[in-house]
Amino acid sequence: MPLYICNAVRGAIPVEAMAPIAEDLARLHDQLAGSVKRLAHVFFFEDAPKQPICGKSVFLVGTIIEGRTRLQKAALAARLKDIFKQHTSLSDKQMVIEFTEIPTNWVMEGGVVIADQSNSATNLEQ
Repeated sequence: MPLYICNAVRGAIPVEAMAPIAEDLARLHDQLAGSVKRLAHVFFFEDAPKQPICGKSVFLVGTIIEGRTRLQKAALAARLKDIFKQHTSLSDKQMVIEFTEIPTNWVMEGGVVIADQSNSATNLEQ
């Protein structure tokens, strides 16, 4: 936890940018959401049609623990877009970022339920 799945039009994200993007996503989530970096999972797919969901080039879905405020999720989405813009030629208008919230008791790593982290997201507002 967290899990990020990125589906993009082929070539929208250069292959050499995928590892740095994944590292930065993990670092960001560690810093802002209070998760452990080694637990972040990032997957890239390039099987989107010419115009994926919402007519964007990149569609990123992040699975996060429930309880984040709208402001926290907006701040996280903006920072995620910044990461993609840093490593690609994409603009905000070419990306869509969505979050799927899941209950804490659904979150397991290595067969162990992760402790409740719902109060650890306060840094997202800073």
